[in-house]
Amino acid sequence: AIAIALRHPDIELLGMTTTFGNVDIETATHNALLLGEIAGQPVPVAQGSACPMVKPRHPAPKHIHGDNGLGNISLPEVKGQADARSAAQFIVDTVRQRPGEVSLVAVGPLGNLAAALQLDPEITRLVKQVVIMGGSIREGGDRPARSPGGRAARSTRGPRPRQ
Repeated sequence: AIAIALRHPDIELLGMTTTFGNVDIETATHNALLLGEIAGQPVPVAQGSACPMVKPRHPAPKHIHGDNGLGNISLPEVKGQADARSAAQFIVDTVRQRPGEVSLVAVGPLGNLAAALQLDPEITRLVKQVVIMGGSIREGGDRPARSPGGRAARSTRGPRPRQ
């Protein structure tokens, strides 16, 4: 998702925030910086949540993503540095600088977004949209979310389709 955003001609990537998940926070930040540099699109990267806000953190799935989060391939050194602001402050600042223009795209845990909302709840009125790449913990990421009634959860723009 990040590589596509970095190279897509219709996407202006304003920055990236990092979080724990498939790797620890330091590795995630390193990889975000590296991906921007490799793509020739170095963008601001702000380090964010190192663990969940409420529940215990589970270990990173190294058996899937490797120690470096990118399959243990050999990686070049990173030249840039992370933005000095927290991920939450970076989100707030970016949304406030461009009201109604910023789409937040979450491809990992949502702690940075939650922390940004705690800092400045007003951004809910200023952000264009929030897109979430949902997943699951025990079900595999390719299955749709299910409601308690067993129907697949749906996200639509506009009126809900008739059943």
